[in-house]
Amino acid sequence: VLVGHFMPSVKFTGNLRTCAYLDTSEPQHAKIKNLVLDILKRSSTVWLTALKSNLDTLFDTIETNISEKGSASFLFPLQKCLFNFLTTAIVGADPTTDPNIADSGYAMLDRWLALQILPTVKIGILQPLEEIFLHSFAYPFALVSGGYNKLYNFVEKQGNEVVQRGVTEFGLTKEEATHNLLFTLGFNAFGG
Repeated sequence: VLVGHFMPSVKFTGNLRTCAYLDTSEPQHAKIKNLVLDILKRSSTVWLTALKSNLDTLFDTIETNISEKGSASFLFPLQKCLFNFLTTAIVGADPTTDPNIADSGYAMLDRWLALQILPTVKIGILQPLEEIFLHSFAYPFALVSGGYNKLYNFVEKQGNEVVQRGVTEFGLTKEEATHNLLFTLGFNAFGG
């Protein structure tokens, strides 16, 4: 299993076990894995241009912040840069087509990812407080459902070509293709 013996609630992925949580002997695992490999192969033609464009935006943002404020943080502009690049490369969609996703899509993924892995991550606060308050229970999907649903709708609409390829060429349902595409974007790529 992806995170040791721990598996977040399937509510975080549309009540489906995504590829990472499927046993390799399950037929759906091969279908989804083949879709992801196909996405990587087909999207390789845009990696360089998309990365260069997003890095240019990142450095322009940092330079502007330094000029205006005297200093700049790299964390959020870098996350936005990576989110935009990966959304273009994996989903085949431009985040700027949806202002909400363009402004805070990366933050939505951060929160969605954090709630899934927090029960397994060592934070380093005084024990036993960390175990009692952070590792004793799974966090509810309801805390991030609004952001996840916005991302899901964006991927379903703007990544329609990739989603439809999952349906027609790989035998997935539209929901399976969309949730796995979002998981690949958010957990495997952006989270990594």
